[in-house]
Amino acid sequence: MSYQTNRFYDQPRKLVIHNRSKYHRNLRNDFAKKAQRQTKPAPDSELISEMRMTRQAFTDIEESIGKRPAESGGILLSDTYDYTITCMVFDIAASQNTTVYQPNTAFLNSVLKGRNDQFVGIVHSHTAGYGRLSGQDQNAAWSNITSPGNPHLQAYLMPIVQTIPDTGRFEIIPYIVTCHPAGKGRVIVKKVNLKIID
Repeated sequence: MSYQTNRFYDQPRKLVIHNRSKYHRNLRNDFAKKAQRQTKPAPDSELISEMRMTRQAFTDIEESIGKRPAESGGILLSDTYDYTITCMVFDIAASQNTTVYQPNTAFLNSVLKGRNDQFVGIVHSHTAGYGRLSGQDQNAAWSNITSPGNPHLQAYLMPIVQTIPDTGRFEIIPYIVTCHPAGKGRVIVKKVNLKIID
């Protein structure tokens, strides 16, 4: 499979939120700083008219995220430089509970070191019937597109998965996110078709 393990990270961590209002306040405060970053123009429209994914990446998502209850996820990589998803790395060290997937950036960054493919997004699962991007998902997309560590990103791929344990079937709902020209943390979310490449 495309996802990898690491001896320092061997299982997801249960995310315990003791004070939900404080947790959300901290998220808002953190994003308020990131919202001041410079907006980026969207790439050429043909690059983001559909979500392209290799059969192997699709299978890896189905065999990992698709077979676990929500919320779990992983990063999406491309070695084609045209936003075609060629690899998914499952986030084995995420913090999660039944409503929140919190990527383990230390683990995921360790996996990215020395690779030739590029980070193009995050795939994660939502609870049954919730197949759209949350406000926090949209904030995460803005943060990643505008991050100084991602100069190559002009769009962010963020498919949502409905899982077999939650819904009885596996489904990928493809979204592509770009910065709103007016900036200030706003994004444009586009639901697109998914094209599997053999």
